[in-house]
Amino acid sequence: MEKLVKWFGYKLHLIIDAETELPIDYLVTRASSSDITTAHKMIDQLKTAHPEKLVKAQAAMLDKGYDDEK
Repeated sequence: MEKLVKWFGYKLHLIIDAETELPIDYLVTRASSSDITTAHKMIDQLKTAHPEKLVKAQAAMLDKGYDDEK
């Protein structure tokens, strides 16, 4: 008898304001989704919804999984 194993999961992507420690945006994706693609999507959405947040931002800190050298 063969045992069938399936893996599933989700990722929570957060953009947080470091000064206030409050979330600015979040997105839940499948665990298999690309971190880089998700980050670009979230930043584009932030440009549309709250452009002042990006203008005010001085730096971004990301996990290594989000690094695409852009």
